[in-house]
Amino acid sequence: MTEENKDKWWFPLYEFGVHIFIGVVIFVLIALPAIGLNLWIKSLEGTVDNIIIIGLVGVEYLLFFVDILLFVIHVVRTSLKAGKALWEQ
Repeated sequence: MTEENKDKWWFPLYEFGVHIFIGVVIFVLIALPAIGLNLWIKSLEGTVDNIIIIGLVGVEYLLFFVDILLFVIHVVRTSLKAGKALWEQ
């Protein structure tokens, strides 16, 4: 973007939209392995020891909850940054 566009009133909204879109893409890319892990665990049930299944389920939940937490932090920080930029204009 040119310096001229950065002074426009809509630029913080544009930047917010781009950051949220990229955040959603990253969220999905991290959530997909958790979904794949879930499917793999379901196929392993009954063939491996229960303690291994419990460990894998724990890893699956940890991965997904950390992904959600980081996505929420990203949305809040991006929202605050966009709000501040709009307020300053």
